[in-house]
Amino acid sequence: MCAEGVNIFNLLQLLKEYCKRHALQTRASLGNKFILPISKISKMNYSIKINKIGSSFELNYPLLSFDDTYWMLQELNRCDTTYLISEVLPCLAKVISGELKGFQFGYDATIIDFGKNKSIINYNYFQDKIEVPSVDIYEFISEWAGYLIKWSAERDNNKEKEAKGYTINDYQQRVAQFFSFLLTEYEFSMTHEDNGLYYKHFFSKENMEISLVYDLRDNFFYFKIHVKKNPIGTIKTFSLHDQILKLETGITMSQLQPYDNNWEQPLCRFARYLRKHIKNIIDEP
Repeated sequence: MCAEGVNIFNLLQLLKEYCKRHALQTRASLGNKFILPISKISKMNYSIKINKIGSSFELNYPLLSFDDTYWMLQELNRCDTTYLISEVLPCLAKVISGELKGFQFGYDATIIDFGKNKSIINYNYFQDKIEVPSVDIYEFISEWAGYLIKWSAERDNNKEKEAKGYTINDYQQRVAQFFSFLLTEYEFSMTHEDNGLYYKHFFSKENMEISLVYDLRDNFFYFKIHVKKNPIGTIKTFSLHDQILKLETGITMSQLQPYDNNWEQPLCRFARYLRKHIKNIIDEP
């Protein structure tokens, strides 16, 4: 195995940089399942379909689909993800760099003989073959492996959230639940909006507004209060986190912010402290 001794962490970092350099997109949603669209730079014409049947593939697992010359590469769907990432990619890189003369990989009926400049795709159990530029194979496998890494991370994150009993889809419900005191006790009105990159909730009354913004890209709460200070409408903005930290010296900012995949506990904790100190904050933010 030519991948012996390869540092997988370094390989993942290289793939991350590869995806970033070639503008691979990060996330989109299909129902409640996270699917990662892919921006391809390789010349191979392929798409990604989601397995909805189960059978021999994991349910909702992404599958390669080719509609042209390279239809036989769909056989690579049966390759183990770890095999592609920890063995195939490092070996292809070594062939490109000249460390190896060649490398053979694939699955059952489709086997690829990868060379530095040209590669042979053997299919129909070596009864047929086509020659392709090696760079096309390398870019395609790099894209596909990078996609699988991101998809697997999203799947694992989703499983972890579901195990906790909530997902990001519950966020708006939790905000309405945890901050209901602003409506019932202080007569604020609430509006909200989201675009897949953030959730925004606004609690408004008279000369002030409380904005709760959850930025999903930064995984960070930006919670503020906006106060109209004089008749001409000058608005001053204050961080609610800063206000609470002044009044609660025994807690830290990290306790009021999402960590890992957990946003519910910090949100609940923040709402509890805000309710405790809301009168002081409103009177003198």
